[in-house]
Amino acid sequence: MKHFKEYLAESERTYHYRIKMVGDTPPNFLKDLEDQMQQFDVVKISGPKTTPVQLKPADFPAFENDRVTSVDVEFR
Repeated sequence: MKHFKEYLAESERTYHYRIKMVGDTPPNFLKDLEDQMQQFDVVKISGPKTTPVQLKPADFPAFENDRVTSVDVEFR
């Protein structure tokens, strides 16, 4: 029979999020974002992915002629 600690360790869940930013990001912004995210028990952070300039970005209807940068993050 398993102990409670073993069940608890097996039931650990991870949560996946995609963080999107519109416009150009400053050079150190992504490094600073990674540093700030460490307080939330990050499992994995993907590299930034940038879209080409779009007339109307899908998730940002108030902006025009901008690119969208997204980062996939996995938390425990």
